[in-house]
Amino acid sequence: MPKINSFQRFFWSRHANPFSGWTRTLIGTVLPIAVYTRHPLFIGIIVLCTITNPFWFSPPSESMKIDFMYHVVRGECLLIHKQIPHYAGFWRRFSARPYSRLLFSLAGTVFGAGSLLVLWYGHLIAGSVMFYVFGMALKWSYATECANASRAVAVNNFWDEILQYQKK
Repeated sequence: MPKINSFQRFFWSRHANPFSGWTRTLIGTVLPIAVYTRHPLFIGIIVLCTITNPFWFSPPSESMKIDFMYHVVRGECLLIHKQIPHYAGFWRRFSARPYSRLLFSLAGTVFGAGSLLVLWYGHLIAGSVMFYVFGMALKWSYATECANASRAVAVNNFWDEILQYQKK
């Protein structure tokens, strides 16, 4: 089991609240507008909200643990800390390398960053299509795979230990 420090436990236990994921998604949809307008305060607020969002909410209650976004965050944490077997879910076809599971996330990040650059230079239609169609489609593909991987690994002591951190 990998070592995890108290900050990481605090972060993941808070970020596991489904409201964290859903509000982060809403914040992300406003980012291209902020970049296109080039308003520094607007951009700063969006960036600040994105960075601090995982700490806004308390750890999830039992009733929240059926939410899709809870499983997305749980799956993401387990994937990052290599706690999901290579055969879990869709990734059984792409498990030749340890980080090949993050392919959709990486591609979504590249499209997202590229679209923000295109928006910065004033190309509203091209940048919006890149961000909202391709970038978000890739990010949601990654989110769905994280949720599927989370559900494939029903019991995980590593994750249980993270959630117990807030109860101490």
